[in-house]
Amino acid sequence: MAAIIRNLVGATLTVAALFTVAPLMVSLIPIEWVQRTAAWLPTPAGQLVFLPDNPDASLSWWGGYLVLLAWMAGATIIAGVLLRARDV
Repeated sequence: MAAIIRNLVGATLTVAALFTVAPLMVSLIPIEWVQRTAAWLPTPAGQLVFLPDNPDASLSWWGGYLVLLAWMAGATIIAGVLLRARDV
C-alpha cells in the first residue's frame, strides 16, 4: 500500500480504514445490494476463511480465499504500475 500512496502514515491509515471502518460503514447502509456486496470486502471475506460455519454467509470459505487473493492481486498490480510510472 505504501507503493501506491507513497506516504507510510497515509498507507497505514488507509489499510486500517479498509479493514475496520469500511465494513462498519457498509453494514450501516440499509440498501439490500450494498449489504450483499459487503462480503466482498477483505475483512468479511477473511472471517469466512477462519469461521466457515456461518449459515448466513453469502460466500463459502474458498470464496473468501478467492476474494482475499483478488484484493492482494489488485493491490499488487496497482502498486506495480504506479511504481513503474513513478520510478525515475
